[in-house]
Amino acid sequence: MRRLELLDIIKYRLLKRVRPILNELYKILGSDFTLFIAGNSLNKNEPNDFDLYAGEDSEFDLLAIKEYSMKHSNCEYITDTKNALTIKINGLVVQFCKYKKFTLQELVDSFDFAHIQIGASLIADNGMFIIDEVYYSENWEKAKILETTFYTEPEIETSYPLASLLRCFKYKERGDFGDKSYIAAVLTILKQLVSRGFEDYDDFKDQLEAVDLQLLNEEEGNAAWDLFNILNQTDLVRNKKHE
Repeated sequence: MRRLELLDIIKYRLLKRVRPILNELYKILGSDFTLFIAGNSLNKNEPNDFDLYAGEDSEFDLLAIKEYSMKHSNCEYITDTKNALTIKINGLVVQFCKYKKFTLQELVDSFDFAHIQIGASLIADNGMFIIDEVYYSENWEKAKILETTFYTEPEIETSYPLASLLRCFKYKERGDFGDKSYIAAVLTILKQLVSRGFEDYDDFKDQLEAVDLQLLNEEEGNAAWDLFNILNQTDLVRNKKHE
C-alpha cells in the first residue's frame, strides 16, 4: 500500500469517528485554534476516548471548556486531573490533554510506545474543524507491519518510565504486544528508570500521576509508598528529604 493511500485511509477513519464533535469543538475553541488529535484513537480498533492537544501557538482555556461542558445539554463534564480535562461531547469522551508540544511530529514522536505514535492536525474551516494533516512515525509503521508494539525510549529528561511500565500491562491485556516483545519493553523501561532515577518524593508521585493514579486505592497507595521507601534507601532518589 502506498503511503498516500494509507494516509487517506487513516484520515477517513478519524473523520468518521470525530465528525459528531467537530462543530462543537469549533464552538469551544474558536477559529484561531490549531488542534492535534493523537494516539490510539487513529488506530483500527474503536477507541474509548479521543486525546486532544493544543498545537503550535494555541492553548486550552481549561476553565472555559469546563464551564461550557456544564452549560450545554450535549456536553457532560467528567473529571479534571493533572494530565487532562475530560468531558463528553455528543456521547464521545474527549480529553483535553495538558501535555504540550508545538508541532504534530514532535508530539507524536514523543509518545512512549510505537503503536500510539500517530496523530492528525485539525484547522478551523467554515464553522468547524477539518483534518489538515496526518502523521505517523517509522516506529508506528514498523509496529503495524510486525503486528506488535515496543517501547520507544523517550529522552530521559522528558520520560516517564514508571508510568510507561504500568501502561505496559494495559497494552499487554489489549493484545497490542503481538508476541513476547513486552518482556523486552519491560526490561528497557527498567533500564531507563534506573538511569533516570528520581529527584525526590514529588518526582516519584509525578511519575505515578502521569497515568492518573493520584487517586490510588489503599492497597496501591501502600505498595507505591513501600516502593518509594526502598528506592529512597538507594542512590535512585537524589534528594532524601521527604514527608
